[in-house]
Amino acid sequence: MPKARSVLVLAGLLALWAELPPASTQNVTTKAGVCPDPATEAVNCTVGCQSDGDCESTLKCCPAACGKACQKPDGNAPSC
Repeated sequence: MPKARSVLVLAGLLALWAELPPASTQNVTTKAGVCPDPATEAVNCTVGCQSDGDCESTLKCCPAACGKACQKPDGNAPSC
């Protein structure tokens, strides 16, 4: 009986784990606008981001001199 219970618990844990989304797909949002040229934009290198969803309001997560940073986009053209 304990062996059957262990198999049941293992199956339950595997089912729960299968439902969890991978961390890399969480908070993925694409905002309007085009990132400015990293060479011309002064950025605070202490605040980083991984996607537009990490940035407040209309700021975009853009390449910067020291990684990626939340920046005001140039215009309202959609980004690819």
